[in-house]
Amino acid sequence: MQRGFVRKAFALVILLTLVLAVGCAGTTGNAPNSPLQQAVAQDSPRTVAYKSLATMNKTYNATMRSLAELYRQKLIDEQVKAKAIEYGTAFQQAYNKALDAAENDDFGSISGVSMALAELLDFVQPYLIKGGKQ
Repeated sequence: MQRGFVRKAFALVILLTLVLAVGCAGTTGNAPNSPLQQAVAQDSPRTVAYKSLATMNKTYNATMRSLAELYRQKLIDEQVKAKAIEYGTAFQQAYNKALDAAENDDFGSISGVSMALAELLDFVQPYLIKGGKQ
């Protein structure tokens, strides 16, 4: 039961991350070459920014729920929990800053959110894959 849940949660995290990566991918040349890139090209930069931030936030939430389940099952200890919360706090701060900046059409902060999420995912990946203890 626990490993099945963890694997499904990790698969969701990976899927959301891939969706984000594809959605943020640039095009070569002037014309979008995939249906997703065409749809994104029709959106305003602000809409693309909000969609990217929403996807990153969903990935963060799925990751933290997975870690909470591992902690509830006593498959990760207090030290891992504390470090994950530290990374999660950094993500939330970057996310909130980027949301505020996006309201003023400043999209430079989004890379900070992406980096904070990547650091969280790098830290938790071994625990999610193995269902607990590293």
